[in-house]
Amino acid sequence: MNDTLRERLKAIAAAPVLLVASDYDGTISPLVEDPARAMPSPRALAALRALSTLDHSHALILSGRSRSDLARFCGDDHHLRLVGSHG
Repeated sequence: MNDTLRERLKAIAAAPVLLVASDYDGTISPLVEDPARAMPSPRALAALRALSTLDHSHALILSGRSRSDLARFCGDDHHLRLVGSHG
């Protein structure tokens, strides 16, 4: 990790409230021809879940998919927010 990135991460970690938002398709799940087969990366999902349980930290997955689709793929954890628009 280079020094610039390290300094930026330290500044982010010092924020009084942290929100990390991640897109679903192409970010925590690979882009695939059949959207019904776009499974999230277990490591990415675990990292977002862990982050969402920290004090003053919030994590969400944002998608053009419906919220119910996101819940089917990611589970419906009350800490990790799922924001879907239209599906």
